[in-house]
Amino acid sequence: MIYDSVGGAMAEDAAGSLARNGRHLAVGFASGRWPNLEPHDLVIANSSLVGVFAGGQSDAELDEIHLALSQLIGEGKLRNAGHRHAELRRAPERAPTTRRPRRHRQSGDDSMSRQAELDLDADEIITAAVEIFRESGLDAVSMRSVATRLGVSPVPLYSRIGNKDALIEAIADRFFASLTPPRVRDETWDRYARRWAGELRSQLVSTRESRLILSLGREAFVEVSRPLVELMRHDGLRGDAAVQACRLLMWATVGFVAVESGARPPRRPTRVRPGGDAGGVDTADADTLFNIHLRHLIDGIARDVAAESSVLASDRGRHHQAAQQ
Repeated sequence: MIYDSVGGAMAEDAAGSLARNGRHLAVGFASGRWPNLEPHDLVIANSSLVGVFAGGQSDAELDEIHLALSQLIGEGKLRNAGHRHAELRRAPERAPTTRRPRRHRQSGDDSMSRQAELDLDADEIITAAVEIFRESGLDAVSMRSVATRLGVSPVPLYSRIGNKDALIEAIADRFFASLTPPRVRDETWDRYARRWAGELRSQLVSTRESRLILSLGREAFVEVSRPLVELMRHDGLRGDAAVQACRLLMWATVGFVAVESGARPPRRPTRVRPGGDAGGVDTADADTLFNIHLRHLIDGIARDVAAESSVLASDRGRHHQAAQQ
């Protein structure tokens, strides 16, 4: 296969070394013109000329291409060829002047980048992706940008992580892996819920990116909510009531952060209650609003739990009286 971004006479000479059943990919014409390839030569070698619009693929299409290449490499069907480096100024004297049969190149020593690809693990990839995310935001994170940061080709990223969606999920998991605060002895569920929701909000705000929140899988949310659900059940809530309450708290917190991320401080602040300025919301207002928001929600959950417990106790009392009669 020939990847031709040069064109001109050099590409025409290179075409003579194309193996049988090979492909000549016409990508560009840095030399100033496209190559003039004879159909007769293509027919004799049973080869093909393919036009490649290098900038015409979407990110999704490029992800599919890299994934397919990584699978071929994993199956041993595609191997990196040996290569040698030559100074660019010596390229004309190294370019073939006449067409000749292709000769197999000898493999040289593994390069440093090749060794780096072999030694690369998933944790290094995720760490590099998190660094890019913190520096430039989620839009800057791609398999290619992470590969560039690590000094390798994108291929090992696909074989170790998957695709870009899997990479974003891994970033989210890294951010929220140690989110839940430790429980304090004798702490009731409602007090712990306030600290739990506050820690969740702080972590979400630090990401500054709602898309990262939405990429979290069910398993991650289950792990984040497990300590709170367990404490609720310890304090007497039924299993389904504890899960429902935890989900209400999580959704309310995630929703608050999503709205908060678009809030802006007022241009002309007025002396009103926190969050009462129609012109905007500053950081202190947002903190106060969140605490009010959380207090109303937790108080409402506690009232519902108490009411349900009262109804259940009343029903048990009636059943007990009926049994005695």
